[in-house]
Amino acid sequence: MDQEAKKILSILIALGIAGLIYYGSYLPYTKSAALVSTMNYLQSGGGNGTGVTLQDFENSFAALLAIPSPVGQYETIRQLDSTIGSVLANTTNIPEASAVELADFASKYTRPIIDSGTGANYVQNFVNMGDIYREMGDKYHKKEYYDIALQYYQDGLAYSPRRPQFLYGELSIYTSEQDRADSINVAKEIVTYWPADKNTMAILQQLEAAEVSKTPKK
Repeated sequence: MDQEAKKILSILIALGIAGLIYYGSYLPYTKSAALVSTMNYLQSGGGNGTGVTLQDFENSFAALLAIPSPVGQYETIRQLDSTIGSVLANTTNIPEASAVELADFASKYTRPIIDSGTGANYVQNFVNMGDIYREMGDKYHKKEYYDIALQYYQDGLAYSPRRPQFLYGELSIYTSEQDRADSINVAKEIVTYWPADKNTMAILQQLEAAEVSKTPKK
C-alpha cells in the first residue's frame, strides 16, 4: 500500500472512530443529561420554584424528545408516560380538560411506537398508556377512560399474557366498576399464576362470597 493510500485509510479510520464516539457516546449522553435536567426542573417546581404549568411541562418534554440520539428515545417516552401517570395519581384538583391534554400529549409520542410493533421494552408502552387512562377513570369516575385503559391492557396481554401489570390493572378497573364477574375471572387468573399473592386471594374470596350471597336459594 502506497503512502497516499495509507493516509486516506488513516483519515477514514479516524472519521469512523469520531462517528462512533459522536453517535454512540456523545448524543446518548447529551439526551440522558437533558432528561435528568428536565426531571429536576419539573420536580423543583420550575425555574423559580412557583410551580410548573401544563405548557411548561409539555414544552420541557417536547424539547427533550427533539434531541437526536440513536438510543434513549424509547426510554424518554416511557419516562414521559410514567410521569404523567404519577401526576394524575398524586395531584388533586386537576381539571379534567388538563388531564385529557396530558393523555393526548403522551399518546402523541407513544401511539406511533405501539402502532409500529417494535421498540425497546415494547410491551411497557401498553402498561403506561393503560395506567394513564385508569388513573383518569379513578379520578373522574368515567367509564370511557376505563374502557380505553382496558383496551391497552388487553392489547398488551396479547403480547405478554402473564405480565402482572396488565392483570392487576384490569382487576383494579373491574373492582372500581363493581363488575363482580370480570373481577372474579381476573382475580382467579392472578392467583393461578401467583398463588402467594394473599391480597388478591382475599379479594377473590370476598368477591366469591358476595356472589354466593346474592344467588337465590331454592
